Amino acid sequence: MSELQAAVERAAAQSTVAPGIAAAAAAAATTSRKGLASVGGRPGAGPAAKAARASKRGSFALPLPLADAAGRLGEAVASAADASVVARKLSGRFKAAAPGDPAATPLALASLTGADLDSLPLPTASPSSASTIPAVGLISAESLWFAAEGRDRLRLNLLATVPWLRPFLRGDFWVETLNFKIIAPLYAAYVAYLFLGPQDRAHSFGLNLFWCWWWPGIFLIYPALGRVWCAVCPFMIYGELVQRLRKATGAKLRRWPKESIEAWGPWFLYGLFFGILVWERVWELGMGMRERERREREGRGLAAVDAGGRAGGGGGLLATGQWAEVRGWRKRKAFLGLEGARHARANPTPRPLLTLFGIPKYTGDHAALSSWLLLLITAGAMVCSFFFEKRLWCRYLCPIGGMNGMFAKLAATELRARQGVCAAQCDTYHCYKGGPAEEPEGLETDGCPLGSHPAQLKDNRHCVLCMECLKACPHRSVEFRLRIPGADLVAAHEATHAELGMLFMLLGAVGVHHLPAVAAQFGVLGDGAWVGVAAAPSFLSWHAAAAAAAMLAPWALVYGLDTAGRAWLSTERAAAGGSPSSTSSTPVSYSASPALARAAAAAAGQPAPFIRLAYGYLPLTWAATLAHYEESALREAGTVGRVFVEGLPGGLLPASSLPVFIADPAVVTFVQGATLLTGLALGLGLTRKIGGRPWKDIGLQCAGMVAVTAELWWLIVK
Repeated sequence: MSELQAAVERAAAQSTVAPGIAAAAAAAATTSRKGLASVGGRPGAGPAAKAARASKRGSFALPLPLADAAGRLGEAVASAADASVVARKLSGRFKAAAPGDPAATPLALASLTGADLDSLPLPTASPSSASTIPAVGLISAESLWFAAEGRDRLRLNLLATVPWLRPFLRGDFWVETLNFKIIAPLYAAYVAYLFLGPQDRAHSFGLNLFWCWWWPGIFLIYPALGRVWCAVCPFMIYGELVQRLRKATGAKLRRWPKESIEAWGPWFLYGLFFGILVWERVWELGMGMRERERREREGRGLAAVDAGGRAGGGGGLLATGQWAEVRGWRKRKAFLGLEGARHARANPTPRPLLTLFGIPKYTGDHAALSSWLLLLITAGAMVCSFFFEKRLWCRYLCPIGGMNGMFAKLAATELRARQGVCAAQCDTYHCYKGGPAEEPEGLETDGCPLGSHPAQLKDNRHCVLCMECLKACPHRSVEFRLRIPGADLVAAHEATHAELGMLFMLLGAVGVHHLPAVAAQFGVLGDGAWVGVAAAPSFLSWHAAAAAAAMLAPWALVYGLDTAGRAWLSTERAAAGGSPSSTSSTPVSYSASPALARAAAAAAGQPAPFIRLAYGYLPLTWAATLAHYEESALREAGTVGRVFVEGLPGGLLPASSLPVFIADPAVVTFVQGATLLTGLALGLGLTRKIGGRPWKDIGLQCAGMVAVTAELWWLIVK
């Protein structure tokens, strides 16, 4: 037995504290953000050393001999490059890998390795329950308070400070009553209205609600409540209804194919979202008021030209002012557009150039097309729920869910559980896997619908704030906290290539919404020529290709600047007498430990790896998308009452008596500009924080962000 191991056992014999805390301190040194200094070689800065100093001050009941042993053990193993290496040393699926090696409880192993609990065997009785004192070398999640210490700083538990919040969130209204008695029938009526009601945006209450209220509203929710929309999402409400019907018939739902869906699920989500955005652009869904006004000006010009042609004896055109009948209670007439006029030259009988689901293309914002989009996502949720348990669609495949999870990392709130309480008092895992009511206050639930344990969450991506864990927990371990916005992005959040691709896709989608202006800016089409080009037979493929290129452009630009910046730093370092280096050669697993990734990059004289540094664009992407929809929110959302009344059959109510609220264009411009500048400031600050280097070392990356903002300003504000 080594001298170090003997010291740990001697310290354990003198204390009632779980001896596994010493071994856990070693693992925490590689996983804790504050413990990284031990890896870098600065003594006295790791969590174990902090534990020893705190023990001397008497701030917690950890005897000095144990703290000293923990610190020495931590220094001995802190040189491991990845927390998973330590985890493999510490546990062989809860069995000692070799005589004398310590074992780990489920929560501890999940915390160390980043694995989901459902991939680990859950014991019926936890070895870390309050009635059991762990043996020497057994690592419990309670022991990992070292690693959790930094993440829990600067947090305010709202459940303790707002008296009415806990009863409300644990009650039936949130979310059972709200979802199945209110939202479910309203959603069915809403989809039917989109199909059967007025089809143009000026008269459709459904389109006004969708494009002018929901889209800007959900982006305003992200900074406060993250992914809370998914808790009341009608797509998955109908998915859960399918699951309840299946269970009522005795069907057994399948478990998730974790390995395969973790590999291809995020890319399926990315591809589906990419296709939806291209479809929106080609069929011009969600067109802003500014672009529609520009189309009207171009249409009036064409009408004058056409009138002159007819007066001179020329052939008549179906000019932009011509109307065509479409479905609706009042048979409202929708705009065909200039391409219809061009097409009519060779076709005496007017008909649209292209149709989808029987709907003529370029009829403005056609409500039925938006309804088909909603039904597409709802169908995906229902099909997945028919075969699999919980919310597989919501966690892995839903494009809206993926977007919500990404932006939730910016939120100023989080839901987490206290690891010490979970480890010391819980042996059921009802918050995660569901189960019956449990004393003293645990309620019967089906467990987390996204398959997450609140003590294991690294970020907000896989938490929808449904509060199932809060209802199930009998020990008041679950907390709903106020925190610094974006705290996930500088801590141990999960960075993936698919999510990063979606980030830049959404940033490029802002340009896609302004594609005619982009085409004119780069000289592809002149002013007023965008509508006319639609007469070309190849317009559909050309339009789709242009939209795809616009969504890929931000990624290419940012990656190129990042590569150039790192090459410049390597050259500078070589010129200064050092050796050029690259973070690509370091053995650190970037996705597993962001702190280690930053340390390894810093040792090489580089900012954090691109997959992490590029998340600095997340605030700018949020701000740019919100700024785009602010025009609709400020200029059209205030007309929703009048639009609703005008769409009622038979003119039941006088619409002229209802007030409208339309912001002045100068106000809209100011708000959009302020939003973009806020996103830029937050993005630059976050890039500096994630990069962990002086401004001069990330100069090209920051210059790229400023350039992207300037382009967005020209498209949205100017």
